[in-house]
Amino acid sequence: QQYKYTLLGPLSPARGSISSCLEWLKFIWNLNGYGVNSAKVLLYVSIAMDHIWMIRNLVVHDKHDIAACLRSISSSYSIFSEGLLPPPTSSRMNEWLTPPEGWVKVNFDIAMGSNAMMLASVARDHNG
Repeated sequence: QQYKYTLLGPLSPARGSISSCLEWLKFIWNLNGYGVNSAKVLLYVSIAMDHIWMIRNLVVHDKHDIAACLRSISSSYSIFSEGLLPPPTSSRMNEWLTPPEGWVKVNFDIAMGSNAMMLASVARDHNG
């Protein structure tokens, strides 16, 4: 099957038709086989569909500027695509080394919510 290409890669079949949302989702998800990150495409398509509907309503009812609405698609994609990135790897030490003799090492952490707070601490000397 042939595919039309855009900046994001193959997005729609050149032949045949995709008649249901489920088929579209399967099509997008299977783009990984063509070297395309399907999660990014699915995110972009979802944002675009949401904005297209919003733009349609703004233009029909409020006579809104289409160009400004279209720019919001790109802006939203930039914001939401950050969630697709893998979490950064930590360069912190995973092992807590014992302090020198005569010293006490204290580690603590605090978590705060709107109605509560929790404090936890660990203290140890050179013996552990």
